[in-house]
Amino acid sequence: MGGFQLAVTFQVGVTGHRAERLANADQGALQRSTDALLQTTRDAVHAICRDLPCTLQLLTSLAEGSDRLVAESALRLGYELVCPLPLAPSDFERDFVTKESREQFHALLASASHVFVVPPQEAEVGLADTSRTAAYERAGRYITDTCRLLIAIWDGEEARGRGGTGQVVDEAVVLGVPVAWIPLDAPADVVVRDVDGQLHQLSAVGDVVRAALRGIA
Repeated sequence: MGGFQLAVTFQVGVTGHRAERLANADQGALQRSTDALLQTTRDAVHAICRDLPCTLQLLTSLAEGSDRLVAESALRLGYELVCPLPLAPSDFERDFVTKESREQFHALLASASHVFVVPPQEAEVGLADTSRTAAYERAGRYITDTCRLLIAIWDGEEARGRGGTGQVVDEAVVLGVPVAWIPLDAPADVVVRDVDGQLHQLSAVGDVVRAALRGIA
C-alpha cells in the first residue's frame, strides 16, 4: 500500500496599473524587479519543499499592463497561470482597444492551466451589483483572498475608485497577505511588507515565503 505524499501549491497574486500608467515607467527596471521577485519566490518554495511535489501558480486577471507583464515573466520561470476573470473572455476583451492587445490576451489564456469567471458570492446572488466595476472588484478580491503573496506594481497612491490597485493592496493588508510592492516611479526599489506589517528589501522575499509555508511543508 503506497504512502500519502503531501503536495504543496504556492499562489502568487498580482495587481497593478494598466498599460497607460506604465508607459512612463522604467520598463527595464520593472521587468528586472518582476523577474527577481518571481525567481526568488520560486527558489524559496523549492528549497522548502525539498522532495515534496510543489506547484507555483500566478493568479492574474490578465488586464492590460501589470497583469500581463507579470504573467509573461511567470510563464518563463515555470509558474502555472490561473486566471480569475472579471467577465467572460468575449466580454472582457471589449476593454482592449487594439488587435495586438486582444491577441496577447488570448495567447496568455491559452497558456493558462485554469480560467474561470469569478461569480458573485452566495450571499450576493440576486442582489449583486452587475456593473463592470463590481466584476473587477470581485476578481481582485478573489486574488487577495487566495494568494499567499501579492505583487503590486503601484504608484503608492490611495485608491482612485472601486476595484483599483490601491483598493486591492488595502484589502491584502487587512487580510494579512504579504505584499511585494514595485513602486512605479522607482521599480528597482522593491518594498516587501510581511504579515506583521514590517517593511523589508527584496532579499526578504524568501523569509516571507518560508513564513507563509510554515506548517505546510
